Amino acid sequence: AGRGSAAGPSPVEWIERTQERGVDMSRKPTPGSPISDLMQRSVVSVSPELSLASFQEFLTVEEFSGAPVVDQNGTLRGIASKTDIVTFLTNDPKIVDEEVLGDVTVGEIMSDDAVTVGVDEPVSEVARKMVDAGVHRVLVLDDGEIRGIVSAFDLLRALY
Repeated sequence: AGRGSAAGPSPVEWIERTQERGVDMSRKPTPGSPISDLMQRSVVSVSPELSLASFQEFLTVEEFSGAPVVDQNGTLRGIASKTDIVTFLTNDPKIVDEEVLGDVTVGEIMSDDAVTVGVDEPVSEVARKMVDAGVHRVLVLDDGEIRGIVSAFDLLRALY
């Protein structure tokens, strides 16, 4: 399947990509369902040493808005997003030079306080945590390991 138009993927492409990321589209979770019923199981993480230029390209190619940041030992270090990039660039407008972007790493712009939830937390509680923290995605952990990710869009799709 193609990547859709400049306005975004077609509905069929969106469903295909969502299923590729491990979301079961056949079940409709309720507010009381465990978040594991809704989470995307295929989570792609990035290294804190990845250059900002490479991260920006990764987000564009994969059509992601952010990704967990995990070190070489598999330890969650934070989360990085398009918003983190924009915030970083607006704090120092001289940095827009691509050569400089190659020297900046994801570890320098990421948020170290990734919001996490357990696999059994109810969808409604996860939604509340996202609103309270002002974030667009949360990581789903089981015994300290990333098992999934849930975005605000995932919650909207599930609840409405």
